[in-house]
Amino acid sequence: MPPFFRIIVPFYYIFIVFSIVVLLSYREIYLICLRKHTPVLFHTMEWTVFPLENAMKGAYMRLIKEGLIRLYHMAVYLFYEKPRGLDFIRIFDAQSRLNQKVFVSSTIPKKAIKQCLEGLEIEKCDAIIDIGCGKGHALSVFSQAGFGRIHGIELIDALCEITKQNIRKLKLEGLVTVENADAEKFTAYDDFSYIYLFNPFPASVMQTVIENIEKSYRRKPRKLILIYVNPVCDDMIIRSKWIRRIEKRTVKGLRSEAEVCYYAFDPAE
Repeated sequence: MPPFFRIIVPFYYIFIVFSIVVLLSYREIYLICLRKHTPVLFHTMEWTVFPLENAMKGAYMRLIKEGLIRLYHMAVYLFYEKPRGLDFIRIFDAQSRLNQKVFVSSTIPKKAIKQCLEGLEIEKCDAIIDIGCGKGHALSVFSQAGFGRIHGIELIDALCEITKQNIRKLKLEGLVTVENADAEKFTAYDDFSYIYLFNPFPASVMQTVIENIEKSYRRKPRKLILIYVNPVCDDMIIRSKWIRRIEKRTVKGLRSEAEVCYYAFDPAE
C-alpha cells in the first residue's frame, strides 16, 4: 500500500465511526422522544425538541462523550499501540468473558493509575501483584514506579498471552512476569508488599482471595498494602479483623472518576 494511503486509511475509519456514533445519537434521542410522545423536528444539521427534558439532554451528552472516548481509543490503538506491536486499549472479545468468576477486562488511564500510587513509600525491595491483570496495562505503569518486582495473574488464557506479548514488546521481561492462574486458587502472596485490584471479580471470589491474603500475612507478617480501585466489596473487606482501611481517594478516568481504597494488614488484637 502506498505511504499516502497508509496515512489516509486510519482517518477514513475514524470518520466512519464518528458518523455512526452521531447517527446512533440522533436515533436514540428520536426514540426517547417517541416514547414520551414528544414532537421532534429534524431540519438541516440541527434538531429541535419540544420540550427537551434534562434527562434527554444528559442521555444525548453521554452518547456523544462515549463516542468521543471510543474515537480516542481507536486513535491510540492505530497510531501508538499497533505500530509498536502493543495491545492494551482494545476491548477484549465479549464471548471469551462469559465466565461468572471474572468481570469485563478493562482499565483506567495511565495518569489515573499513577495517581493511585501517589504518596506510597515504594522501595526497590517492594513487589506488587495485580490480581486480574487483563492485558497488563497497569503492570506497564508499575514498571515506572520503582518496584523491584511486578507480577500479574489472569484467569483468561487469551488475555494472559496478550499481556506476555505486551511485556516482550516493552522489554520488561526482567521486571514483569505474568501467570495464567485462578485467583481463588492462587496463594503465593508471601513475597508481595503491594496488591492491586481493579474490581476484577464478584464478592464470592473476593472473599476467598482476601482469606488467602490473610493467610499469607499470618505466615509472614510484613508491610502489606491492598490498593482496590472501584471498591464494591469494601464493606466485606473491612469486616476482617486483619485489615483496616487507611485511605480513600478519587482518581479521574476518561468516563468518570473512580474511587480507590487503601487497606493495611495488621496483627489481630
